[in-house]
Amino acid sequence: NDSLVHTTFNWSLESSIFAVSRRSGGSSYARLIHAGVNNDVIAFFGAIDNNFATFFGTGQTSWNDTAANTPNVSVANNCIMSIVKGNGVGLAVPYVNSTAQNPKNGTTAVTTGITLGAFASQQYWTGPLGELIIINGLASSTTRDSIINYLKTGWNL
Repeated sequence: NDSLVHTTFNWSLESSIFAVSRRSGGSSYARLIHAGVNNDVIAFFGAIDNNFATFFGTGQTSWNDTAANTPNVSVANNCIMSIVKGNGVGLAVPYVNSTAQNPKNGTTAVTTGITLGAFASQQYWTGPLGELIIINGLASSTTRDSIINYLKTGWNL
């Protein structure tokens, strides 16, 4: 179990994340990306029981929701997990490969720092991370499609 921490990364209210990865075993919560370093309840990008999950909070005491994305899509095989997240209800749209899932509440807070692979020495991501692209801002549909096509071609997905 290992993770990487970047303490000065600025997590904005609007962001777009693209990751080539898979989850290898495990159950319950696993974080590929955690916004912040020591604080929780900002952003979760990972899996619940091998199903892609993203959820957000305002850094206070509770998340907007803690459910896997719907419809449930397993990330046990190599895939592209992504989200284009605005700051508001229904403004966080997750994708697996190029298929959109149901929008979620993207209301969150600005924070500094990002952790890859865990949160506070728990909820470790088990599986490889091939490539990660983070954009501070909303990726347009053209940009999103270009990035997904680049990752599909580069990783033979």
